[in-house]
Amino acid sequence: MEGTIRHPTLGEKAYLKIRELILSGRIRPGERLHYGRLVTELGVSQTPIKEAFTRLENEGYVVTVRRKGTFARTFTPLEIREAFEIREMLEALAARRACAHRNGDGIAAMTAISRRFARAARRRDVRACTREDYAFHETLIAMSGNGKLRELMGKTNFQLLSIGQSSPRFLEIADEYSAMHERIIRAIGNRDEKAAERLIRAHVRYGMREILNAVGGNKK
Repeated sequence: MEGTIRHPTLGEKAYLKIRELILSGRIRPGERLHYGRLVTELGVSQTPIKEAFTRLENEGYVVTVRRKGTFARTFTPLEIREAFEIREMLEALAARRACAHRNGDGIAAMTAISRRFARAARRRDVRACTREDYAFHETLIAMSGNGKLRELMGKTNFQLLSIGQSSPRFLEIADEYSAMHERIIRAIGNRDEKAAERLIRAHVRYGMREILNAVGGNKK
């Protein structure tokens, strides 16, 4: 019925919360997800947790091993490389379209995110850095104005952003990340499609190399 307000189910709320725990790094790749602990933390019964686990597994965030439990998914170096290759192409398209559809609100949002990222880096808050980097890329995709592009990005690799926290160099390279963000924002603000595409490609490749180095998979 038109005008009806849809309220999220307990299963959906559990899904969103557990996904946020994985993306923020509070649940790390390979870590087991305990029913009892999540029931207590989220204040729900086991049924919504089971519903959330099913959805998270379908989307590639977790895996269930028979007789062992459910775990936050780990990625092989090949999977990481393939996902970032797709991400590079999609974000390059997003950057070009963001230039064409540039708006003041989008630029302001990216600038605010970039500043929060820099402040988090100075505090050495790796979780906040990861969260703001995720927000930066999500905002770029939204600025493209292409709903299908946003859907594809959500299905391919944003869960990989949490792996960045596994790198012992994440905070060491945060200043370079911040500088890259600022250059990308300037290119979009100037409607320079070629520069925006070149910069986002370089940024994605840089992130991929760092993650592969962290997992010991940056080999030709």
